[in-house]
Amino acid sequence: MPDPVWVIAADVASVDSSPDRVAMIRLDHPDQPPVILEHSGAAIWMSLGRDTPVTTTEVADVVGIPDEAVETFLIQLAELGFVRGA
Repeated sequence: MPDPVWVIAADVASVDSSPDRVAMIRLDHPDQPPVILEHSGAAIWMSLGRDTPVTTTEVADVVGIPDEAVETFLIQLAELGFVRGA
């Protein structure tokens, strides 16, 4: 099975408040509360590209987390509309 490829969704705004914390919101869903990612979640988010797709393996290599854990997390973010497959 090919390695999934991910990018940040176009309608998402995010702010990195520290190396270990990211706040993000979907601009097309202002009724949805912001999501805060910390520690490994923030590291995964910060390794994603808005314009340059990255694979699950590339993200896992950058953050030092197993591929399966990264993929599970990215699938959850995709279900919430924060990332999309490229």
